[in-house]
Amino acid sequence: MSNLVADGWKNYLRYFGKLGREVNQMKESIDIQVGTKKSKETWNKTYKSVFLANNGWKFYELSGIRICQYLATVQTKHGELVVHDGDSITYLGHNLWDVRKG
Repeated sequence: MSNLVADGWKNYLRYFGKLGREVNQMKESIDIQVGTKKSKETWNKTYKSVFLANNGWKFYELSGIRICQYLATVQTKHGELVVHDGDSITYLGHNLWDVRKG
């Protein structure tokens, strides 16, 4: 008889080990060109959130009594800035972004 807790941890660690390898492969194979400009929705549809997180995006989950919202921020030259759905976001290089009101 196998230990369910130990098997669960093995699967958990195997999953995140695989995820780490996928992230490293994405870092090597995909580059965002400096000056690329898209809306927040387009960035989210084009790239996985793990890839965006490696390039200066941060994602937060805000939970209330009935509402669960997801918040995205990017690193700008002035600090971390919340981005909204209609905002135009431009990649400046070195994990820095420019945000314009949409």
